[in-house]
Amino acid sequence: MRKGTGCLSATAVIAALFTILAIAGVVYARGGEAFSPGALNAQVGEEALGGVTSHAQIAGDCGACHAAPWSPNTMADRCMVCHMDVRVQLTGGGGLHGVLYQENPGATCRDCHPEHNGPTASLVKVDAASIPHDRFGFSLQAHSRRGAGLPLACEDCHSGGEFSFDPATCATCHRQNDPAFTQAHILGYGEDCLACHDGVETYGAAFDHATLAFPLTGKHTLVVCTECHLDARSLDDFRATPQDCFSCHRVDEPHGGRFGQDCAACHTTEGWSPAQFDHNLAAFPLEGKHASVACESCHNGATYAERYTATPTDCFSCHQQDDQHAGALGTDCAACHTPQGWDQVNVDHSRFAFPLTGAHTRAACESCHQNGIFKGTPMECVACHQDVEPHQGRFGTDCAACHTTEAWKPATFDHNLARFPLTGAHLNVACESCHIGGVYQGTPMDCYSCHRQDEPHGGRFGTDCAACHTTTAWKPATFDHNLTNFPLTGAHARLDCSRCHGSGAFTALSTACASCHADPAFHRGAFGTNCASCHSTSSWTPAAYRGSHPTISHEGGSGIHHGGASCRTCHPSTVYSYTCLACHSNNQGGEGGGGGHDD
Repeated sequence: MRKGTGCLSATAVIAALFTILAIAGVVYARGGEAFSPGALNAQVGEEALGGVTSHAQIAGDCGACHAAPWSPNTMADRCMVCHMDVRVQLTGGGGLHGVLYQENPGATCRDCHPEHNGPTASLVKVDAASIPHDRFGFSLQAHSRRGAGLPLACEDCHSGGEFSFDPATCATCHRQNDPAFTQAHILGYGEDCLACHDGVETYGAAFDHATLAFPLTGKHTLVVCTECHLDARSLDDFRATPQDCFSCHRVDEPHGGRFGQDCAACHTTEGWSPAQFDHNLAAFPLEGKHASVACESCHNGATYAERYTATPTDCFSCHQQDDQHAGALGTDCAACHTPQGWDQVNVDHSRFAFPLTGAHTRAACESCHQNGIFKGTPMECVACHQDVEPHQGRFGTDCAACHTTEAWKPATFDHNLARFPLTGAHLNVACESCHIGGVYQGTPMDCYSCHRQDEPHGGRFGTDCAACHTTTAWKPATFDHNLTNFPLTGAHARLDCSRCHGSGAFTALSTACASCHADPAFHRGAFGTNCASCHSTSSWTPAAYRGSHPTISHEGGSGIHHGGASCRTCHPSTVYSYTCLACHSNNQGGEGGGGGHDD
């Protein structure tokens, strides 16, 4: 008997094949719904995406969302085929999906959007805490719980859908917590809560005015916001609120605009009074003892204008009764006194005709202004210094001609103001060298009086040293012969003095030419010693005979004068011999020239 194969019998195999074919037929007929974990969402969207308005319309096409195991695509890639707007957000990093992807790059679509939960199930499953609300301009820091203490759910704010928000939702919710405050707040600032609030109370209950340019101090901390931020409906409205005092306190200003609009110049935020006026901002700053004087001491007029605007600023108007000078020094107290006190006197003498310089600046006022007399005080030096004048009047009374206010010494006398100006080497000579014994007036001014011992000429040139010498030095010396009875001209002007004054004698010398120039042999004494009758100082030659020349005559002839010939033409050896042959050796007239003759 053959043993059976159990479940692998022919009947079993045939039954299995029929079952598989039946299942395949059902799957084919139902489009894959046989393997679906549940029905798809049937909520209809506002517009068609990928040709459908709900996921339920693609219930029979699993491949529309599920990629085959061997396909490189993912389910997220299939989602992006229809949801193109989400693809743009993910690619650009903007919008809700772009921000979420940046916060969690590993997230997939179905992490937030579950499916197959039935036609009416929600397509969004998100924990409110996982949404980075800060990135969208509104933090959930102050909205973690509702007023009843329950956790805040998305639908508490997004009642019209997960991504929609009605601004009126804020007022609806907050009226439940504090209806009175909410109503007053809406009346003051409007219903656009998000125009100011960001969820962390930056501009809410935790707002710190000290972080802005206008910190709240003093009584400003007690003021309601709407008193300054009138009709503010947005942050721009708040920021546009004026910060000057006058804009808010114009109605409180009791001065009628007389002090301007800078309330802070006198008042503080602690209160209107006491007020502190800064006199440095006025035309009369308070200094020294004026700073401790009561306002009423100066501002004591009957009317406001008399008390403040018309208050005189000159010293004498207030201190006339304190004037110890009885008007002798005028009414300008500030010329000598300061606000530090009456005793601290500081006279600016540069304002007067007698400025104080040098040692005068250290002199006590009483040294010159005796008995309290100021006007009419003499300004001449000798008026104060007569008792210390050591010159006994020899230099007059003009001390300033030699001395300065720095000290009596060193003194500088300007000799150019005297009859004997100092020049040359005289500038370096000590005063005592000439003014022996301190004698100044009557000091001789001639050179010889001081330089007698330096005179090397033995008096031969007299006592007028300046005739040859200058104050620069003794040498070189220059003698002006034109001042004598023998002026030097021609070749004489080029001669050394020793040629004539070789013996050192200068006076009683002969001025005759022959005393220096011996008679030449040519003349043989014929002309005497008066050389100048023929010669000049320019040169010995040419010479011009200016005497009476004898007329030459010959037998049978008439006398002929040879005025055009030089002496040696006719007199080659001496004036006592002559010859005519030098000119007349070939006389065509037949008259022979005279031979040489000696008288």
